[in-house]
Amino acid sequence: MLLSYLFRGFVTGVLKNRFNEKFTAIDAAIGSGWKGAKIVFLIRLSPLIPYSVTNYVCGCTSVPFLHFVLGTWLGVLPGTTAYVSMGAVSKRVRDGETSQAQLGLYAVGAVATVLVSRELSRIAERALNGVGVGVKNEKKKD
Repeated sequence: MLLSYLFRGFVTGVLKNRFNEKFTAIDAAIGSGWKGAKIVFLIRLSPLIPYSVTNYVCGCTSVPFLHFVLGTWLGVLPGTTAYVSMGAVSKRVRDGETSQAQLGLYAVGAVATVLVSRELSRIAERALNGVGVGVKNEKKKD
């Protein structure tokens, strides 16, 4: 909030000078209607882009505050839910409140969660790369 109100002009100028094409693409993609909320949501799903970077960049773009909050809330919800569930399951296992069948189901659920999370991350990265916002994985040349 502080960035977008007090330092937006200064930081936006620095970003435009340093990352002109990238920043312009991000601002155009993120500031167009509800598409901004979708972009923020996808960025929050992707583990490759740190939250602090997203916060600073979105603070310098024309994304409306409501769209930023909604995209952030929906984007962090799956990860938060997974972490809370893992903590609850870990406590039950530690306290010996589970049967062998439940342990097996928990293990299957954990593997499924990892696989679904990886796939969601890939989908988010492809969508972000499609609009010029994502972090493209470039193969190193030998």
